[in-house]
Amino acid sequence: PIIGSHTAVARLAPSGELSLVVDDKQIGRGKAPGLIPTMPVDGLDVGSDTAGAVGPYLSENAFGGKIDSVVIELE
Repeated sequence: PIIGSHTAVARLAPSGELSLVVDDKQIGRGKAPGLIPTMPVDGLDVGSDTAGAVGPYLSENAFGGKIDSVVIELE
């Protein structure tokens, strides 16, 4: 793990294009296949998935660091 403070920005464009930028460096991109087909069980969680994993990992996979803030911007 990389120790220290970091800034992560995830963007979803109207076209479905996704990007993930950490500390001003793009580390991932792709295209969403579509909208989420069902309502998530637990809404928006940051740092853990308490009511069901949304990825290929165990739901006990909580973030072990400190999250100072989360900003969600809608256009």
